[in-house]
Amino acid sequence: MSKKGKHIICPRCGEEGLLIQKPTVTKGHKYLKWYVAHYLPNNISKHGKRVNRIRWCYLNKKQLEKLNVTQKRKNRYTKQTENKAPLEPRAGFEPATLALPSASFAGRLLKNGYYPK
Repeated sequence: MSKKGKHIICPRCGEEGLLIQKPTVTKGHKYLKWYVAHYLPNNISKHGKRVNRIRWCYLNKKQLEKLNVTQKRKNRYTKQTENKAPLEPRAGFEPATLALPSASFAGRLLKNGYYPK
């Protein structure tokens, strides 16, 4: 077992490679996807230099099931509110019922015709 991944035979192309979980960004969201890295040593670049290249094979869900590979997912939409205290009104703020007109003031408004009966 190497530091980067596990040596396997690729289910897509049948060649030996390393099973690696690689981060990818799609539409602004970061995902971890499984790939097989095929190291191709001593290739020649388009400029005539010797380079070591990597060819990547993406593994879909069915291919991962054949290899018995599972991916742990975090549900980022659940909120953990078990240990939080209930919300209490802050000091200095009165409830909204105090903003309503008092009974005597509302009676005067009714008498003067400001409120419909």
